[in-house]
Amino acid sequence: MTVTELVALIDARYPNAETTATKVSYMNEAQNGLSAEFGIIATDMSLRTLEHDANYSFPTGIDDIAQIETVDIDKQAFDDEKLVEDVDMQVGAYTLLTDTISPAGYLAVTHTSTGTADTLGTLLVTGSINERPLAETITPVANKTVYSTYCYDYIGGITGVGWVIDDDEETEDSIKVGVANDKYDTDRYDIGYKDDNPRSGKCVFQEYDYLGAKKLVVYPTPTISDCVITIRYRKTLTALSADSMSATPDFDSRFHYILAYYACYCIASSGASPDTTQANKFSNDYENGLNEMWKLKMLREIVSPRKRRDNKMWRK
Repeated sequence: MTVTELVALIDARYPNAETTATKVSYMNEAQNGLSAEFGIIATDMSLRTLEHDANYSFPTGIDDIAQIETVDIDKQAFDDEKLVEDVDMQVGAYTLLTDTISPAGYLAVTHTSTGTADTLGTLLVTGSINERPLAETITPVANKTVYSTYCYDYIGGITGVGWVIDDDEETEDSIKVGVANDKYDTDRYDIGYKDDNPRSGKCVFQEYDYLGAKKLVVYPTPTISDCVITIRYRKTLTALSADSMSATPDFDSRFHYILAYYACYCIASSGASPDTTQANKFSNDYENGLNEMWKLKMLREIVSPRKRRDNKMWRK
């Protein structure tokens, strides 16, 4: 459902004089509560370990450990120039320092500007996975590290396409390509919480620093710097806006309607003389819809369990 349709549903269920912006703000409150369990799964690889440092700021997009699904930490330090050393950007093939990745790994492309960023263009990567040829286009981002979609076994070439030097600068921006992480050479860390005793094994948990900011704590404390911390997490649902009425919430469309019920609850329960009867009704409607979302999620986990299926051929 679009924002326009959700606002219309709110007005149909509970006629009111609230502004569209207020109704949208209530729906965003509901989305904030849904994000940790029903947000879209994403991967962040921006954190690196620091020797003898256990505390890390959450990456952009992660506000609480409840969003995190898995954490993997490389056993070896990240080599950010394994394939292409820090060189001037260009159009054409870059010289590879090595064409073999062992074991398989994702590529990390790091750009550094020399003032105003150039027109960065793209990188065409050719290689293979399990001896199957593959080509991928990676788009560099100014002064950041971006990663390949695929985990390569072999790289045959990396070619710059569409790069143009900035007219106001006399020197080219630079770029380097490394191997972000080895696919199998990682450790999985359990997810703990602030009330847990984390000293029972490898885990990450959440604490607050002296300023009240949340920190991700790694136990045991890393002893090697520059190991990639790979976090799979549920993204915070994209906030809706009264300025973008054609936008749709980015979770299961079958349950968009519960945002309208939550907004109706907020409207009915607000003001000097709240409509308690209607507020309770809409609260129940919202909870019923949320329960249906949970049932569907649990059903999917039952239908698609994370375990091997038996095969009678294995016994022969």
